[in-house]
Amino acid sequence: MKLNSVYGVRDILAIGVKFSELITLKQAEAESAKIKQKYTQQEAALLKQKAESEANFQVISQQKAFEAAAAEIKHEALMDIKFKLQTLPVVKPDNLVQDYIKKSTKNPTVSDTNIGENLCKFLLKKDLALSRLTIFSDKAESYQAWKTSFKNVMFEMNTSASEEMGNMLVVPDPTMTN
Repeated sequence: MKLNSVYGVRDILAIGVKFSELITLKQAEAESAKIKQKYTQQEAALLKQKAESEANFQVISQQKAFEAAAAEIKHEALMDIKFKLQTLPVVKPDNLVQDYIKKSTKNPTVSDTNIGENLCKFLLKKDLALSRLTIFSDKAESYQAWKTSFKNVMFEMNTSASEEMGNMLVVPDPTMTN
């Protein structure tokens, strides 16, 4: 390359100076961008911490409100129970025992006799009622009379369905011999 060709020595030196300034400028811009990125990351981390702190604050506020409401409800329930307990009459156990003793029978064997008498009366009534039953036969013309007498006797004895079945089996059959 010739020194005095298109570009002169001065031109080359001037371009070299401008080029080195350009490189220095770009290096400074890169360093500036690197520093901005570092601080932007720190700012983002701080913003993230701030958001987490605010969220935690809201959660704690809600928990505080919930626990305060629960404490109020518990207090009101205790007050209600205390009020109800204060309005209940006080009864001494000795009074209850004395009342029970006064109401109980002094001669329990009398009731045993009554039970025996009631059982005898029931058995006699049952035998009388069963003796009033019409004897069952396989004839169609006598079925209605037998059914009516059987139903009436069972109604008088106040029997259940299973007892009716049992009584049906006990009623003597004229075809059976002793």
